Amino acid sequence: QAIHANRMDSSNGHGILFQQYLGDEQGLFREIRGLCFDGKTRLAYERTPPETVSSAQSLVSDPAMIAQPGVVRGEVTDPAIIAQIDAIAEHLYENYGVAYIAFDMKCDRSGKMWVLEGNVAPMGLDAIEREIPNSRLFLRNLTDDMLDKVITLSPQIVPNAAATHSPAEPEFF
Repeated sequence: QAIHANRMDSSNGHGILFQQYLGDEQGLFREIRGLCFDGKTRLAYERTPPETVSSAQSLVSDPAMIAQPGVVRGEVTDPAIIAQIDAIAEHLYENYGVAYIAFDMKCDRSGKMWVLEGNVAPMGLDAIEREIPNSRLFLRNLTDDMLDKVITLSPQIVPNAAATHSPAEPEFF
């Protein structure tokens, strides 16, 4: 059905991507997100679907998530998971210059991480800020680090000699 629909309506593109199903009879594997900067995991969190969340937890979920209402996010600090995300982020940073990326991943029952996709413009930072303790500080530090990198890598601006002798611009208040 999907192939037929794709051939009849190409508004979503002409190709089809097939992926290995990452789940089992008990349900999908853990859904992990990793936000990385300069080859290091800065924050990893798990997205828990609403059917496995208690009613008290679901009150803090993001109501704007129309596709998955009731999803709750919680920080992941497992060193084995972080190390796997770091290894992928470091490879992309060192070999391709990908400095900022957010991974959508699955973690199987043995603890192995499977990358679904990487996003260079991740969404949901507002939900992270509301649901994960100390995330406001994390986001501020990440933003500061990004701005510091931009400033450090920016070429020095050399004033044009003609511009230095032009009349002063009027001040506006």
